Amino acid sequence: MVQPAAPRPVPRDLMPRTPTPRPTGGDMTLDALVRDALQPLLADWIERNLPDMVERLVQAEIRRMMDKDS
Repeated sequence: MVQPAAPRPVPRDLMPRTPTPRPTGGDMTLDALVRDALQPLLADWIERNLPDMVERLVQAEIRRMMDKDS
């Protein structure tokens, strides 16, 4: 009987990040301001586009595997 392959570790860049502590008062950095502004935009873009991207990549990989078997 064939043993299933062990799951691969998640790449570090895909791991959830620890939130950056927010400065108090008016000491917010430009980096923090940009991050706060981009986060909802990126989340929306990912929500709208990721399913189609994954579907296309999976279909391409299936085609590639089927062509390799031929």
